[in-house]
Amino acid sequence: MKKIFIISDLGVNVGLGHYSRSLVITKEVTSHFKDKAKIFNFYFRWKNSNNLKIITRPKKILEIFILKKINSYSPDIICFNVSRFLEPELYNFIKLLKLKYSNIRLVAIDGFIKKISFFKKIWIPNILLKNKNDLKNNKILYGWDKIFVSKNIQRRRSEKPINILFTIGGTDKYKLGEKIPLIAEKTFDKNIKLLWVQGPFAPKPKFLDSRRWIIIKNKTNLKTVYKKIDLAFVVFGVSFFEVVSRSIPTVLFFHKKKTEDKHLISQLKKESFDVTSNLESAIKLLNIKITYFKNAQFKAKKLMKKIIFKNRKQLLKEFFISD
Repeated sequence: MKKIFIISDLGVNVGLGHYSRSLVITKEVTSHFKDKAKIFNFYFRWKNSNNLKIITRPKKILEIFILKKINSYSPDIICFNVSRFLEPELYNFIKLLKLKYSNIRLVAIDGFIKKISFFKKIWIPNILLKNKNDLKNNKILYGWDKIFVSKNIQRRRSEKPINILFTIGGTDKYKLGEKIPLIAEKTFDKNIKLLWVQGPFAPKPKFLDSRRWIIIKNKTNLKTVYKKIDLAFVVFGVSFFEVVSRSIPTVLFFHKKKTEDKHLISQLKKESFDVTSNLESAIKLLNIKITYFKNAQFKAKKLMKKIIFKNRKQLLKEFFISD
């Protein structure tokens, strides 16, 4: 029985992506390797502050906490599933683990490429790597078959769209809740229902016509919501891959300040996704999808096939189980 630690963080400016990913990992590994693996999840939450150097378990306390858990449970594998803010704070700690506990297999998700020598494998749940030099490194797993989302489920099929979902992640770093509702209310017909996912670290959005909106608050799992919606506005992250995997016609938004994602935007556009960094354009694209809804559904069904679940068990075995 392999004992696996998964260490994740969540909070303001970090959101819930790492948390939700840990749930998918736990479910999949437990499902495929029920008698071969036991997972222990440990979560570290950033305080509700703009100062990301402050977490509820300060760095030293975090390290002491994990060391105590190692001594109590003797894990075979430790998986670091943390944000880019926490990652550099852990470099020395991981070096210590490597030296002191050479028998523990260290793996990472969505980061630590700069310290790849410390890790057996690194899983990047994205379709591209930022550095072309990393493409040939067999320690790094990435691509459309490496996305961490739950397998798609049946959802209601509409003849015409009646509702649109707006999901911006667990936090609202760029204050989209102050802008999108006003544009949406001016653009969409009154018969279109508008649903807004308000993450646990995001402020309440600003509506003019509150009767048109349904606020979905502090919901970490949107499975039941995805069953009911017809169109989606999504900020890039876990939610994007979730809506794609459910063949929901989608407009993907990247904030223009995130210049490091230019290569990713370019690739997604090449693969026929509707991508924009302009809010007015995003709402117009959604309105076009309403007008030509059957075409939008056909396109979404085609794009859904890009997320590959084939060989998932083998990938999980390679990453978490194999010696």
